[in-house]
Amino acid sequence: MGRFDTAMGSESRVRFPHDPDLVAAVEQALNALPAQQREVLLLARAGSSFTEVARELGLAPESVRSSCLSAMTSIQGALALRRRERAGGS
Repeated sequence: MGRFDTAMGSESRVRFPHDPDLVAAVEQALNALPAQQREVLLLARAGSSFTEVARELGLAPESVRSSCLSAMTSIQGALALRRRERAGGS
């Protein structure tokens, strides 16, 4: 099990094909997030509701939802850039 698998928890619904480069790219994108976005995303992906995450971190549930959305958008952008670079474009 890689660091990403551990960080996301063994019960995570996110599953990746066995591609070490992809796992490394996701880990890199995750680590590039602001600390609060990363923490909110990891707690939510581990199965906590937005309300539970909000209560644990002292945030409004809407802030948790917004942070998760921003984090996922950032990760998707990083992975899209990776795909373009691997395809030879910029």
